[in-house]
Amino acid sequence: MAKSKVKGGIELIQVKGSEPPKFRNVAVLIEDHAKLHTLATDEQRSMARQLSVLIRKAYAEMETPNG
Repeated sequence: MAKSKVKGGIELIQVKGSEPPKFRNVAVLIEDHAKLHTLATDEQRSMARQLSVLIRKAYAEMETPNG
């Protein structure tokens, strides 16, 4: 039987005895995909890890007061 958990406003379905998913699929424009690939390659990261780094940096900047 599946259990339902809510994390960050997203409902996760978990099968008893299994771990919740670690990834979500996200649609990316083709030109942005190519840029993400270049950034990830230059930083020697996977594209998933590079996207995570970019999101975390943007989020940190958003939380930092401006002055």
